[in-house]
Amino acid sequence: MNKLIKKLLNVFGYRLIRGHDYDKLVYSGKFRPQTRPMDVLTAIDLKKSLLISEDKPVIFDVGAYIGQTVSDYLASFPGARIYAFEPTPVSFAQLKNRFNVNEQVKCENLAISDTSGHIPFHFNEFSPTNSLLSSDEDADKYWGHELLKTVETVTVQSMPLDEICHRENINHIDILKLDVQGAELNVLHGAKNLLDKKRISIIYLEVIFVPTYNDQAVHFEIEQFLSDKGYVLYGLFNLTYDKRLKQADMLFYLE
Repeated sequence: MNKLIKKLLNVFGYRLIRGHDYDKLVYSGKFRPQTRPMDVLTAIDLKKSLLISEDKPVIFDVGAYIGQTVSDYLASFPGARIYAFEPTPVSFAQLKNRFNVNEQVKCENLAISDTSGHIPFHFNEFSPTNSLLSSDEDADKYWGHELLKTVETVTVQSMPLDEICHRENINHIDILKLDVQGAELNVLHGAKNLLDKKRISIIYLEVIFVPTYNDQAVHFEIEQFLSDKGYVLYGLFNLTYDKRLKQADMLFYLE
């Protein structure tokens, strides 16, 4: 019986391998045995493969903090033009100082949203959690004691992406990266013209799955919104767990 099963599996390109306490089914790719594990594709690898013909991409880093992601993009796309936005003054000072002499990077002390003008911004105990949104009362259960405790609410300058691109005469964004702590849909609503005219190729954003901010964007709302604009979810990266999925980065591509 074992021999018959093995023959049937081989016909379809499979082989049965006996393990210590279990049997594993391995697809051998049309009679060619798999000799190494499947390659692990990183987010930056996927972005590069999707933009393989673009040697000077336009990249928007919304929520740039102190610039680590900007540095990563410069390393991966040496010819890129990068626009980095950070509303927190202290973080922005470090961001600007880091790229002050780099003509490829333009840093702006701005919040990106769906409105133009001055809006409230919440400064929290742990600065990477600063947000346009107020903190959820249950945030401590998932992120630690008082990390999202708001110490000050101030008014910051805000501008939609549509307005920025009009001002800068930018017709197309190759990568739009968002790390805006629950306010992803606010930013996307402010890019209506860009999205409707299909002028953004890749959208890479952080999504939170646990109660963290009041009125935060929910993952299925984001996916539905972008699906309606022609985007397809291409990958999930940097998944964070603590008994349950807390957050992840999602990469959408305009097909």
